[in-house]
Amino acid sequence: PTRKNPARLVGKPHTSTMLKRHITLTLLIATSLFLLCFSSSCPLHSFRPNDFTTAPQELTQNNTQCPYLGSHTCCSSSYFSRLSARTDLVGQVFKSKLSPNSQCWAAMSSISCLACSSDQDKWFSSHRTGLSIRLCPTVCSRVFDACADVRLSNSTSKVKDSYLDAEDFCYRLFSDSDPFIAASLVDDPLCSSLEKPCTEEDYYSTYTECGMDNKRQAFFFKKEGANCSGGFPAADQHDLPCDVACGPGEYLPPGGSCRECRPGTFSIGGGDRVEDWLHWPQRVPLRTYCLTPDNEVVENCGWQLNGTVIHSGTIDDGMESVLEAPLLFVTSGEVTFVYKVSSEPNDGMVFLVDNIPALRMISQTVGYSTFSLQNIQRGFHTLKWYYHKDAFGSQGDDRASIKVLSHLSVVDHTRLD
Repeated sequence: PTRKNPARLVGKPHTSTMLKRHITLTLLIATSLFLLCFSSSCPLHSFRPNDFTTAPQELTQNNTQCPYLGSHTCCSSSYFSRLSARTDLVGQVFKSKLSPNSQCWAAMSSISCLACSSDQDKWFSSHRTGLSIRLCPTVCSRVFDACADVRLSNSTSKVKDSYLDAEDFCYRLFSDSDPFIAASLVDDPLCSSLEKPCTEEDYYSTYTECGMDNKRQAFFFKKEGANCSGGFPAADQHDLPCDVACGPGEYLPPGGSCRECRPGTFSIGGGDRVEDWLHWPQRVPLRTYCLTPDNEVVENCGWQLNGTVIHSGTIDDGMESVLEAPLLFVTSGEVTFVYKVSSEPNDGMVFLVDNIPALRMISQTVGYSTFSLQNIQRGFHTLKWYYHKDAFGSQGDDRASIKVLSHLSVVDHTRLD
């Protein structure tokens, strides 16, 4: 028989050997692809390994900051603490560039939460010079609108005066941050999943005055900064009965039936209560200005927000700092406020309703005092708080402060057609 070429026997592997090599190579490729996909799911892990996992993990803690995340997250428990303190990647940019504002920061959370999404790799990427973030135009516009009146840090300029539009705001806000974050806008179908369904808590609601037919309407207004869509049926409702009375510890939501107040809350009967003075309240149409000794109005002067209180600001001798609120009472109503005054004897605060003194001038209080005016007649009334300074001298803090302001039986007439 003919001898086979030994070189061919050495150079040509047996079929079983080729199969083994093929299987081994296939497994290596599959394993590499799996590891690549696995590690790219949470790309921020390579940037901050203590804050982010390598791949989405099941969410085991109570998540109140990002309620629409779903069941998995790329964030560690320590990063959720950062979200609460606003020291996360996005929050620290806002804190360094903008003055504190609860409405602005509430809207900003929709961007902060992108880092904790199980789709983190859709929004973030990490590279040698920093990070890249892809933003949805709707999210960017919502944050820009919520922050429009916020002042820049160490500046008197507002956001709306410092940026051309929402795109310019998002791009420039992040581009000069530390670490560098390159922002770009992208209209992705995934954008729709970033908004949680709306609930009753995302809307303001109010009743109109009762008509001759003993009927009224209910109107709903979405809160600024509410990060939601759909869900709560907030269509205005008409021909609602006026003769519904709720018992103690209950309230009447517009268009619904009496409900028990949630623990830690109470019903104030169709009014509002303001005790957060980080921004001007939306449902109380407050206006402030100053008056000169010649009774001339000075704009950009008057009462100032200070986080936990609103105070009369700094004015010259002989001037008055005025805070006024035009309110429409649908029935006989009530106004209550918690205040403090620290001034010399001839200076002080006066409270008026329709230019009639309801609280005569107070120059000093020991701590905070409470004043309540009841049985305010149904109809339109203008409430005014004056802080008056005489011709010379000052003493104490030289100001009046209001910590809490509440009113009952009031409808926000500025929002009704």
